[in-house]
Amino acid sequence: MLVRALQMRFELRAFFWSVIISLAALTAMTIGYYPYMIPVTISLTQAASSSTTLIFMLSTIGFLIPVMLIYSGYQYLVFRGKVQTDGHID
Repeated sequence: MLVRALQMRFELRAFFWSVIISLAALTAMTIGYYPYMIPVTISLTQAASSSTTLIFMLSTIGFLIPVMLIYSGYQYLVFRGKVQTDGHID
């Protein structure tokens, strides 16, 4: 389906199929390696950090994600309408 979408110049469909293929490959790889995600001798629960560290990381990410989203929105606001095309693609 990806090759067909590319041949028919359906860019949005090609992007969609690329994302699906990437997610399927990542899911299959994760299922195949579970529970030995890090090296083969260490299981996922043995490699996990302490609960204090995980809470700190979650609170930090919880603060940074809204900051990144606000900054991305600001960038979109600043740079909207700046690029004009004449319909010619090189």
